[in-house]
Amino acid sequence: MRFRPAIAIATVLTVTMLSACTGGAEPTPSRTVLDLDVTGTVGITLPAGEGSRYLEAGSAIETLLTTWGATVDLRYSGPDPADQADQITAMVDAGADLLIVTPVQADALAQPLAAAREAGVPVIAYDRLIRDTPDVDYYVGFDRFGIGVQVGWAALSGLGLGDLNGDPTGALPDEPYPLEVFAGDLAAPDFYYGYNGTVRQVLELSAEQGSTTFGSGQSAPDAVATTDARSAAARMTQLLQTVYTEGVSLRAVTTAGDDIAAAVIASLRDHGLSPGSDQWPVVVGVGATTEGLRAIESGEQYATILTDDRLVHEAAAYLAASVLLGEQLDSLNVKDYDNGARTVPALLVPGTIVTADNLQATIIDSGYASRSEIG
Repeated sequence: MRFRPAIAIATVLTVTMLSACTGGAEPTPSRTVLDLDVTGTVGITLPAGEGSRYLEAGSAIETLLTTWGATVDLRYSGPDPADQADQITAMVDAGADLLIVTPVQADALAQPLAAAREAGVPVIAYDRLIRDTPDVDYYVGFDRFGIGVQVGWAALSGLGLGDLNGDPTGALPDEPYPLEVFAGDLAAPDFYYGYNGTVRQVLELSAEQGSTTFGSGQSAPDAVATTDARSAAARMTQLLQTVYTEGVSLRAVTTAGDDIAAAVIASLRDHGLSPGSDQWPVVVGVGATTEGLRAIESGEQYATILTDDRLVHEAAAYLAASVLLGEQLDSLNVKDYDNGARTVPALLVPGTIVTADNLQATIIDSGYASRSEIG
């Protein structure tokens, strides 16, 4: 049976937040807040100093939970994990009924979380999985494996081999289409989720069927891992100079982020290739950044994967409310998120594939970004 990325609790959450489609055929739906009656105190500790992302997350989760009746103790931690451990201890001592934690260091919270367990306080890891402790009850974040699958689907779609939902078109080229993979940072905790989704689940199968091939022969994790845009540009340039010569055309490039896609695009241009020409490959990114969306509209990039933080905020708040209400969710992933000490039940938020054909619906009509922001 062909893999489908998780669409978590879509019908249970009348918020409709997680009914966002995994492919790109339908627009991201409007989001409607549930009317819940929740009591209890939720302690939240998130990293500070990492841009606005966690500031927005904390505010959004707090607003939802207080709207539903909960009390929220929201704190932001500096880069020292000892400071975050102290925050957790203080919130438990103050009577928190539930904790939501994004660790500043994934493996540094075993002691305060053991104390939380002893006090009967459940813990939700938000966005980053807390590692090496059995005292984590839930994880909520993006479906990184499913997003990796979507990257592969988008590449095959751009090549005319499948649609955005992963269904094959039945087309088979005379010769396999050469492609290249630029995965994320090998040291990142979620590297293998995205890598396995794109490479193991989609592209290796496509290669086995004779539809595509890894043009350079590079597909192992250490060969395709990409630490930053500069290293991506250097590798792309090297491949263009050594592999894609004498009539050999690169047909597709998958990347782990729109910033990496931009570096690949710059190298392609420096090599004398032009968007819209027969020699220009399908380029896929992740993140739906402003730069990535502009590249889609200009024809430089075929697709990106929208990861809408608003949906994760709402998923975290809903999961917290469900725990406080004593409700069981039947849509949790209970087999894939091993933190080194236990398999943590996970509430996963899917991505949405964005192309030029559905950018208006998925990005602008959904309120994710305005036309003026994209430019």
